[in-house]
Formats: sequence, structure tokens, C-alpha cells
Amino acid sequence: MTTDYHTALTTSGAATAEVINKPLQQLDDQLSDMDDGTHAWSAPVLNVAAVDGTTIGGTTPAAGTFSTLTVNNDLNFGSAMFAELRTPQAIGNTTTTLIDWNLERLDTDSVFDLSTNIGRWTPSVAGTYMLIAGITNNAGFTIGPGQLMIISLYENAGLVAQATTDSQGLYGETASIATLVDTPGNSYFEAKFYHSSGGTIVLDPAIGECYFGGFRVY
Repeated sequence: MTTDYHTALTTSGAATAEVINKPLQQLDDQLSDMDDGTHAWSAPVLNVAAVDGTTIGGTTPAAGTFSTLTVNNDLNFGSAMFAELRTPQAIGNTTTTLIDWNLERLDTDSVFDLSTNIGRWTPSVAGTYMLIAGITNNAGFTIGPGQLMIISLYENAGLVAQATTDSQGLYGETASIATLVDTPGNSYFEAKFYHSSGGTIVLDPAIGECYFGGFRVY
């Protein structure tokens, strides 16, 4: 069922708080189920100052006015990053190769390296992180049918997850991965690619074809 938030926000203050707090409580319950006792966080709390002519917290605004609703949220989702490969990169046969991500789309804490250790992301806040990565091989390069395409994620040079795809021998084939990683903070993450085509292929530098990203879940 879809909630009519406009109608809800122009009714009583109690109803307003209930409508908006319900999804926040659901989020709280989900995070409680996930929490293993090692993460410090508190549930979001809604502060309703006033809603169209209704007395809330001792305040009665003029009819036809609408005051700001704010959410006090102690959930600190921390660092987030998204980068792309925007120049062609050659990947040799049967060689696990670091992908040289060279364009930042998002880097909230300025901890994604584009110069010294290219393609390395080092979030400082401890917690659980969602990591994603994907590649597409460039037109003109195929990986033979049944040959391997492996995209891998690393933490401090140690493998944490990998996804293996059997090639169909087509142009523009893709491989992707997503995983959750617990980290103490100040670990660095990288993404690498391997194939067994028998020759060199080139990764596609078009927008959105090769990407690497992550964010703190809690």
C-alpha cells in the first residue's frame, strides 16, 4: 500500500510522527538484526517542530505555513566512493591485474588514490562495507567460449571475494561482483581482473562500463 505523505503531513502531529517514524523503525529493526554487538549506533529519531496549524511541542504555526521536519540520525555511514575506468587498459592473458581506475565520481573523504597507489580506496572508519565492481571488455576483443573471466576484490592485498564467469566468446562481455566486508578501518581496497583468453584484451573505457565503488553500511 502506498502512503500519501502529503495528506499525512497536514493531519495531526501524532499522525505525522507515526507515518514518518514507521519506516525509520523498520530500518532500526533491520539494523538491530544485523548488529553483532560490536558497532555503536542509535536509531534515527524524528523531531517534528510544527505542521500546518497543529500545536506540536508548544508551537502553533499560522495556518497555511509549513515548518521543517528534521531527523536526528546518529547512524554514521562514513566513507563512500565510486570510480570508473575512462581510458583503455590492456589486460594480459592469465595475469591478475590491478584495474587503474582513473575517474572519481564520488569520494566523500578524499581517500581514493588517483596518483600514488592508483585505484586504492582507504576508508578510515571501522565497520561493515559494501563493495562493488564491474568490467566490460572492449569491442574488438573477445574471450574464447568457456574461458574464464574473474573479477576480484582485495583488502590489504588479501583476497576477500571473487566472481568467476565462463565467457560466451562475445564482444562486450561483462563481469561483476558485490560483497560485504568487515574492516577495522584504514584498510585499503582494490579491484583486479583475470582472464584466460589466450591473448591480451582491452577494458572498455565508456561511461559506466568499468566501475569500482563502496560505502559503509554500519
